[in-house]
Amino acid sequence: MAEPVHGNDSDLLLIAPDAIIRFISGRMFVHTGSGSRFYSSDDAAMVTVLAHFSRPATVLQALAGQPDTHQPQYRDAIAQLRQIGALVPTATQRDAYPVEGPPVDSQLALLADGIQRIGGGLSAMGPYARQKLGTRPGSVSLTQRLTALVAGVTALEAELTVMRPDFIASQLQNLGLANKPRGLKLHLGSGATRLPGWVNIDAHPAELSLDLRWGLPFEPQSADYVFMSHVFEHLYYPEESSSVLRDIHRVLSPGGRLRLIVPDIELCIQAYSKNDAAFIANRQHTWAWWPTATTRLEDFLAYAGAGPRASHFLEGHKFGYDFETLAHALTQAGFSDIQRSTYMGSQDPVLQVDTASSVAGAQSNGQYYSLFVEARK
Repeated sequence: MAEPVHGNDSDLLLIAPDAIIRFISGRMFVHTGSGSRFYSSDDAAMVTVLAHFSRPATVLQALAGQPDTHQPQYRDAIAQLRQIGALVPTATQRDAYPVEGPPVDSQLALLADGIQRIGGGLSAMGPYARQKLGTRPGSVSLTQRLTALVAGVTALEAELTVMRPDFIASQLQNLGLANKPRGLKLHLGSGATRLPGWVNIDAHPAELSLDLRWGLPFEPQSADYVFMSHVFEHLYYPEESSSVLRDIHRVLSPGGRLRLIVPDIELCIQAYSKNDAAFIANRQHTWAWWPTATTRLEDFLAYAGAGPRASHFLEGHKFGYDFETLAHALTQAGFSDIQRSTYMGSQDPVLQVDTASSVAGAQSNGQYYSLFVEARK
């Protein structure tokens, strides 16, 4: 191993989420799930030193109480643990990266796409990869590395789950919705649009920021209306989509109505089969970012949600709906009186809000790209 590089004694350090600590024949071995290098020691006092970093601590705090004569070797050990990624800085990382923005987004994208590539590589190489990855000098087994990665992801997910109640409660308090309100109107996937008199819900930044897959933070039968435009197709079918529909049904009062707008995949199928170039071209005009150098099939399948990249998360389409399929999903979730509607064509004036959606009104030769559906609890 290269000569260890010592950091600042005032750096706050923490055991990395994917660090693995093992004890074999009286020796402690420390490595990470994302690297092949390791640190080992038969000094029992190093266990005490390392334990200090189970929560943010400085080198000075970790070495407090250790004999002066032993501190140089413990400093070297801490430096080696930093070098292999088993100890990571906390405060310095928070200062280096903003709370939100490209660094986090790009790391999540790399993680999502990387998992797919790892799965492909392991499937392609079979036993060869499993054997080689566990027999290289200083390496750990594939199972151990994957276990560490899963542990890191699970720990992060658990932390986010613990944070969720306070995050939501503070927003509800600020919106005056903390005391179990009734008669709500919920605008799901609001984007930048704020419908007056509605609770506008989306990912951050929104009036009420949350992930619809968490479940709506409202009591049963607390809403009279729910409006959701061009959001439902971004959920995986049927697991996520059915869960969200059941939750909407839960919060709606008896007789409450849901207005749901999604891309009309039946129209896309017709345009594909008829080679309707105008239909495709007009959609590319509506969505300026839509690729133009595509075949009819590429265009149709992408819009219908075929093969979304894992790193696109909620941005990509995951599934496509015709009226039959959407009506079936609504029925399975407990809805009734399911009717096909038109743009701004709700029979209930409260639900004549399609203009709040930037894409619901997109059309080709007078024909709307969207499927408009209403259902009742």
